[in-house]
Amino acid sequence: MAAEVDEKFLVFSLCGQEYAAEISIVREIRGLDSVATLPDSPDFVRGVMDLRGKVIPLLDLRRRFRMPMGQIKGEGIVIVVDLDGLTAGLVVDRVVEVFSLPPSAWEEPSPLVSGPVRNVVQGMADLSGRIIILLDMNCILTPEEAEEFSEMGMGAPAGAQGVRT
Repeated sequence: MAAEVDEKFLVFSLCGQEYAAEISIVREIRGLDSVATLPDSPDFVRGVMDLRGKVIPLLDLRRRFRMPMGQIKGEGIVIVVDLDGLTAGLVVDRVVEVFSLPPSAWEEPSPLVSGPVRNVVQGMADLSGRIIILLDMNCILTPEEAEEFSEMGMGAPAGAQGVRT
C-alpha cells in the first residue's frame, strides 16, 4: 500500500476564522494597491487592478460570503489565484501560513453549512484546536460570473484579453 502524500495549503483568515486553499492555484500574494471600481457590479466585486499589464478582477471574500465588514487593519491582502483559467485577486483579512496535510485529515463539511459558501466548502480539519475550513476556490464564482469576466477581457488567459465571442 502506497503512503499517503501530504498536500500543501495556504491558510488565510476572514473575520477571525481560518480558511485554506490548495497552494497549486495561488500565483502570488500582495498588498492591495490602487483599485478601479466597476459601476453596476456585484457587491463582492471590489473592482479591478493592474497585475503587470493584465487587468484582473478583485473579489472580496468577506462580501462574497456575506460576512460582516467590521474592522480590518489596513485594506486587506490580495491572493492572486488561477480559477480554472481566470486570474483573479481574492481580498482576505490576512495570510496565516502554508502547511501540509494528507487528504485523509480533511473531514466532510457539516450539514449545517449553508448559504453561498455551501458549494465552496470542501472539508474541515482540526489542527490542535484550530478549525480550518478548506475551500474549493474554483467554486467562488458561478460559471456565468466567470464567463462574464472572461468576456470583458479581465483575468482571461494570455492572448484572450479583450476578445468577445
